Amino acid sequence: MVNLSYWIKLPAMWKVLRMCIFGKLSHPYIFHTYTYSIENYKIFLEALARIADKSSVPDTNTRRFSFVNFIKDYSKVTYPLLRYLLYFEKRKLEQMARKQADVISGSLISEKN
Repeated sequence: MVNLSYWIKLPAMWKVLRMCIFGKLSHPYIFHTYTYSIENYKIFLEALARIADKSSVPDTNTRRFSFVNFIKDYSKVTYPLLRYLLYFEKRKLEQMARKQADVISGSLISEKN
């Protein structure tokens, strides 16, 4: 069975890609974000686990690999690191904004004197 909602979105995706290539969308992450939203819609954990199960050769001698448990464990490890990364990135941006505000206000004060 073909999921038509995915194929209907493809022309819109190519339109966004063309706009990114020809400079009509200037932000570098627009297409990246758009693509991730399609991936999140189409490729979720249970679907990936089914694909892994169907593509592997069943072996009764070995313990079965659980893709779902692997992704959950991986997420538990990486999530705190991602939060630290975002926290420090936010602090860096706040510090840059403060420095920029100091430069602007400093030049305004010196112009009045």
